[in-house]
Amino acid sequence: MAWDHVNYVVEEGIAVVTINHPPVNALDQKTVAELGQVIDELEKKPEARKMAKKILTKGPVAIAIAKRAIHEGLEMTLKEGLKLEAKLFGELFETSDMREKVKAFLEKRTPHFEGR
Repeated sequence: MAWDHVNYVVEEGIAVVTINHPPVNALDQKTVAELGQVIDELEKKPEARKMAKKILTKGPVAIAIAKRAIHEGLEMTLKEGLKLEAKLFGELFETSDMREKVKAFLEKRTPHFEGR
């Protein structure tokens, strides 16, 4: 399907969605509708399900912290975002799940995360 302001490509299981609405890529009603259509189509990217399953094998605390970094970082400057990332990484490093990940790696086994 072709759209006026949005397009996407999927390469190696990664969808790259591009907004092309000059001069500032404004999110007007039409562009938002097209984004919705792209998302609907991508939800059909088996690749999206495959990626979601892979993400679910990671520690739930790490996933939550990554989502927090993304969500909060979108509203920050690069400098602020990097500072937040470092802070959250420090928090993650103190969790039981992180210790389990390191131990499992050294023992060459799959980690068993507890979410703490």
